[in-house]
Amino acid sequence: MKRYYFTHSSDKAGRKQQTEDCIRQYKSFTENMKTPLALRCTFFIDAKDNAEYERDKDLIHSMTEDTFFFPAVIGQPPIDAGMALECVIIDRREADATVHLRSIEGQPYILLEKDGNKKLYASGICGSFSSSIKEQSQRAFELADRILQQEGLEFSDIVRQWNYIENITKTVQLESETFQHYQIFNDVRSMYYARSEFKNGYPAATGIGMDTGGIVLEIIAGKGDDLEVIPIDNPNQVSAHRYSEQVLVGKEIEEFDQKSTPKFERAKFVNSAFGRTLFISGTAAIRGENTIPSYHVIEQTRITIENIQALEYNGSHEHDYSMYRLYVKDPAHGVESHEHAKKFFGNIPSLALKGPVCRDNLVVEIEAEKAF
Repeated sequence: MKRYYFTHSSDKAGRKQQTEDCIRQYKSFTENMKTPLALRCTFFIDAKDNAEYERDKDLIHSMTEDTFFFPAVIGQPPIDAGMALECVIIDRREADATVHLRSIEGQPYILLEKDGNKKLYASGICGSFSSSIKEQSQRAFELADRILQQEGLEFSDIVRQWNYIENITKTVQLESETFQHYQIFNDVRSMYYARSEFKNGYPAATGIGMDTGGIVLEIIAGKGDDLEVIPIDNPNQVSAHRYSEQVLVGKEIEEFDQKSTPKFERAKFVNSAFGRTLFISGTAAIRGENTIPSYHVIEQTRITIENIQALEYNGSHEHDYSMYRLYVKDPAHGVESHEHAKKFFGNIPSLALKGPVCRDNLVVEIEAEKAF
């Protein structure tokens, strides 16, 4: 199944004008397709607080309902614009699969079926801003679980996951104990992942910060007799799910007696009835389990790319990447980091976003996807 990758950053003035610009550019990109469908559609915006984020999200959904099935809205601004859009698209009339547009409890998702094989896309899975990070995480994972169960899937069938976490490295004091948003999220993730047996490793995943938006999940899951799923390690990095407590920050939630590790693989190779994909998780300048001793954005970008190069599998090195995202902690360094990344990835769809990374001493993170 051929997938088309699209990105666009809009520097128009005003959220309505930016959204109109993104829609116009998307329609121009897909004008030669008979029936385009964005399997994944994500808007990235800058909002000063959660009230503005919620208003902007409602506006985007209302303006795009005739174009996209259900776009996710993430509180991460592009470094050079007011809004960015990223899509992975198929032409439904050319796709050798049945496409279902479904929902549960008001949460839309897309299901592809072919010869007994399934592939599921769900975006914008979230909780309520009025609750704590723990409660938002629980609500998001509970909703993800219900989506999966409705299609006969479980958490171990997720092959790619995005975890967007507001103020990811923020710590809070509760009853004289220190808790970190990212650690709380990791503990909740472990609670829900414990419902499944991960025979083919954990998903490829990105855990990245947002300025606003609470907790938002995006998942791709699959199941079928024709499915091959291979977890890929980087020999220069400790697997994230094997980290020691030395690199985990904050106290564990009350359901655990020790802190949970981040449950993801460095990359995942997926060969299915819908095509082959190499998913590269959010990758940073970590060797072993420690950050390299440099805050310089180009040095960290270089090490990050070296880590990505170690994740090729099954002839994937013979194919170009389809798309990548670069997250930078300080947007002032975004252009130089993005220009350095382009030397490796080439001229393919990409975004450079303001995204606080999961450790205070990390200043850049890159994720990528290769369809072949």
